[in-house]
Amino acid sequence: MKIELFIILILVIYILIIFIKSEISKFKVKRNLKKGLLGEIKAANFLQKKGYKIISYQKEVRYNYNANGEEIEVRVRPDYIVKKNGKKYIAEVKTGEFVSDFKKNSQTRRQLLEYDFAMDNYGTLLIDMEKDKIIKIEFKKKKNRFNIYLLRLLLIFSVLINLILYYYINV
Repeated sequence: MKIELFIILILVIYILIIFIKSEISKFKVKRNLKKGLLGEIKAANFLQKKGYKIISYQKEVRYNYNANGEEIEVRVRPDYIVKKNGKKYIAEVKTGEFVSDFKKNSQTRRQLLEYDFAMDNYGTLLIDMEKDKIIKIEFKKKKNRFNIYLLRLLLIFSVLINLILYYYINV
């Protein structure tokens, strides 16, 4: 009888621990969501004070990619799309630990890279609401690399045309 009570007591304690952990986890999620939402609200004023005009908030952006011949649509939702001096930027607001070491935070880095890929822009802004700081991030665009190759090809082509013309004119 004593062993059965002991096992029941251990099970009750175990269930209580699981319940308490679950409630603590829910509390942390709610707290972080509230902090993030407040950060986004503050960021709107902060961006405007820094001279950015807010074009949209949480606007869904779509892009497509192809996987083994299948067209796949992806939807992303950056915090803000803003404009300054006629240039469009994507602005992502972060609070807490995500900003302090974003260079090492692959989740944030990948998120910003995807936003940058999804839409034409002049850069991506990481808004650090803990330090009231804007970090401008520029990813190397594939288009730019293509343009360099195209320019090289045009240069080679023009040299060849000039050599051919020179040969026919002087012969």
